[in-house]
Amino acid sequence: MGAPLAALATNPNVTTDSQGNINVGGSSSAQTGYSADGISTANVRMNGALKDAFPSEEGIQEMNVTAFNNNAEFAQMGDVTFTTKSGTNQLHGSLFDYLQNDALDANIYNFATKAPKHFNTFGGSLGGPVTIPHLYNGKDRTFFFLDYEGNRKTTSAPEELLVPTAAERAGDLTALVNAPGTPGVLMDPFTGAPYSNNTIPGGPGNPCANSKDCINPVASTLLNDWYPLPNANLNQANPACNYQTLVPIPSNSNGWDLRIPQGLGGNRTGQLAVRFDF
Repeated sequence: MGAPLAALATNPNVTTDSQGNINVGGSSSAQTGYSADGISTANVRMNGALKDAFPSEEGIQEMNVTAFNNNAEFAQMGDVTFTTKSGTNQLHGSLFDYLQNDALDANIYNFATKAPKHFNTFGGSLGGPVTIPHLYNGKDRTFFFLDYEGNRKTTSAPEELLVPTAAERAGDLTALVNAPGTPGVLMDPFTGAPYSNNTIPGGPGNPCANSKDCINPVASTLLNDWYPLPNANLNQANPACNYQTLVPIPSNSNGWDLRIPQGLGGNRTGQLAVRFDF
């Protein structure tokens, strides 16, 4: 729901700092006020905008940025004001869908695959007079405007890890103790004697006579059940990483806005505005 704030980048008086905070007219991010339909939406704790306190772009009628010579009604040097749409005497609606997909992307650098990505922003709006057949006609008096925006986003972050090889799971630690420049011998911590072939007994085809000198069966189960086998740099000796994976990052949201303006006679208008985010 931060798209309305992103639209501020089109204003020549607006810049952003390295943390994405909005600066208006050369002032700092703490010197900018935010409001929607006259209600403050400033985050007083973080000195910025409440990013989820703005309607869908479909519900915005006007965006006004005041950078200089503010009126006394504004408490800050800069001010960003959003005015939302209200219904009219004619019924109007809209639908939209914004799509990003990994089918349009290139492979990740140094990876042989693409990062799974499915991103949809979709929704619509509907506005008009409040009409109850045979009971009430809100023409010129009572209107409504409803909008909805949903986000379904699944992206992935590449991650490279170093995991135990099949030989190491079986107790053969030759590759570790004979790393380039650091040749050595694997010693039994209980007896002080070297392990034969730098291999801890207890692996497949390698029986163990003394249980305390063997591979712990609990550790072996954890390794096999929770740690994947290497899938990268398989032909390298002691690589910095030997497992590559794409960690999914799901993010879903839904937002509803409902506004019901009511004419009170003369030039007076009252309104009810409700917003739901989940």
